[in-house]
Amino acid sequence: MIKFHKNERERVALITNHGYAGPNPPIGNAPDTGGQNVYVNDLAIALEDVGYDVNIYTRGGFPEFDSTHIREGEVMMSDHVKYIYIPGGGDKFLPKEDIAIALSEQVENLYNSINEMAAGLNVKPWDVFEFVNTHYWDAGVLGYKLIERWQADFIFERIREFFGDKLNKSVLDTHYKERHIRAVRHNWQYLIGRLALRSYDVLIDVNDSPTKIHKLCMDVLEQLDPSLRRYSVTLLSRLQRSHWPVFTINKTTVASVAVGHLLADHLNSTGALCPSDIFRLNRHIWTPHSLAPIKERNFMDYSYDRKQHLKFTERKHHERVVCERTPLSVSTSEEVSKTLVSHFNVHPDRIIYFPPCVNTEYRPRSKDECAKGYTSLSIFSNISEEKLKKSKIIIEASRADRTKRKDLVISGFAETINDFEDTYLFVFGGPKNEVYRELQGIIAATPGLEGRAFSVPETIPFDTLVQIFSLADLYVSASEMEGFGMSVLQAASCGVPIVSSRLIPYTNMYLKGIAEIAPVQEPHAYAQAIKNMLGDYDKVKMREELLEASKDFSWKVRVKDLHDAEHEPVIILAEHRHEDYVVRLGEQQENMLGAAHMYRSTFINDNMAEGEQTSTYPSWISKEDPDSKD
Repeated sequence: MIKFHKNERERVALITNHGYAGPNPPIGNAPDTGGQNVYVNDLAIALEDVGYDVNIYTRGGFPEFDSTHIREGEVMMSDHVKYIYIPGGGDKFLPKEDIAIALSEQVENLYNSINEMAAGLNVKPWDVFEFVNTHYWDAGVLGYKLIERWQADFIFERIREFFGDKLNKSVLDTHYKERHIRAVRHNWQYLIGRLALRSYDVLIDVNDSPTKIHKLCMDVLEQLDPSLRRYSVTLLSRLQRSHWPVFTINKTTVASVAVGHLLADHLNSTGALCPSDIFRLNRHIWTPHSLAPIKERNFMDYSYDRKQHLKFTERKHHERVVCERTPLSVSTSEEVSKTLVSHFNVHPDRIIYFPPCVNTEYRPRSKDECAKGYTSLSIFSNISEEKLKKSKIIIEASRADRTKRKDLVISGFAETINDFEDTYLFVFGGPKNEVYRELQGIIAATPGLEGRAFSVPETIPFDTLVQIFSLADLYVSASEMEGFGMSVLQAASCGVPIVSSRLIPYTNMYLKGIAEIAPVQEPHAYAQAIKNMLGDYDKVKMREELLEASKDFSWKVRVKDLHDAEHEPVIILAEHRHEDYVVRLGEQQENMLGAAHMYRSTFINDNMAEGEQTSTYPSWISKEDPDSKD
């Protein structure tokens, strides 16, 4: 386990890539910057509290929001948490739907940054971090591509150590230079076979018979290690398999695969390069926060013109690959868990439930404790603080994005203003974009709303924001796209009554029977829900129920549970899932070669006699040919 030289803390890496992530993100103002950034920063501080040093990697190389300052270098967030900006994709902000164009350059820069860090610590790059935790699909892509680079480096390192002096240096150097674009991690057995045949200038003609190819391949194997002659019969039987349609098309590829698997078995038997060693390098944990199929379902009834910019097909493809290549996923809601299983075939054993938690500053307060909050509301509305303290305050807080449906909140509130005097609505969140201007237009065009409803695009200081949540009489969210619903959780933690869209996971999981849940796209439903929550009911009981529903969402408790589990979620789980990994890998190779039947691998039996071994590959590439025994 690698530790800092000075403070002996273990390290972890978090990656949150899109938006304006940083130590003080412009929440509710900048595009693509919101609940996920709160989640990652709070998680980092909680990890710090239990003893970790945390590097948070995010996209850089472009200006901060509403600033000319370039996001670059490193910025400390606390004593043991720092942000590291990774450039890629140009010098302009990229919406998360378009950020795929930046990822190839970013993974190169991320890889180089960690390599430089590892060199300074005199360790291997894959040993720098206890684990790598990525957030959302774009960071997930960076995570698995980083891991695959490390695995390719590890494989070549072992090949050089074991066969380096027997392989052609020029051939080996060429393949090493191209290792990150050769998909080394996915079929390293083929790579070894190809290296061996090319190193000895083996040329196979389409008309060569299996017997001739067998002799050419055996000459190579015996030059690499005389003991490999024991594979002779196994190699010949593979080359004679007439039902492989690819064999008649590309005999060199078939020969490379055959030789490579035999060499891989040899390396495995000597302990020089074991599949489990490669797999254990994959300490990647992915937190998707939300998934494309969930969002696509939410937008099912919308026109393609409305939803095409969300690029659901492209996003689903990326999410599918991340799932396939990541040993562990973190679910922040029941809906995410179900979708990982139903749409991406993730085994339930490979999912950890770790919902967003809430900063302890979101708590009930008296009016006297909310002086900054009332002062800010007074400035925004030009209404005296004393009058605001005697009035009903309704709030909504999220960035100015169409998916948040702030228009429904305003329209629903408009239907209630004649029933409740001295009631005011504050809709927080910028930037001053088209959505903000539309909201201003709704307020101006709706009779009675001016002076009662306010759209506030300014970024609110945290110590003021938590007071605004505490002083509110009602929190309303009509959002159609939420991974969890952190703002609703924050309101619940303050004991504030809630009106919520039915598409917010936290509400559906924890607030049924407590919050008013409204259908989407129906302003009248929100109006009725607001009336219900501003009417007569047992407010003391509701506050107790809301606080009860939010009490378990403590970062300190959740992270301590994860930390106390030590390696179990990552390393032990990886070992338990190794069988599934090898089997799936073998099935893919069988399909590629056109074999008639799928196989199931057998693994080492605890009761096996000493010295006895079984292969982690199909019988037709077993490391010892039964006919070759003395």
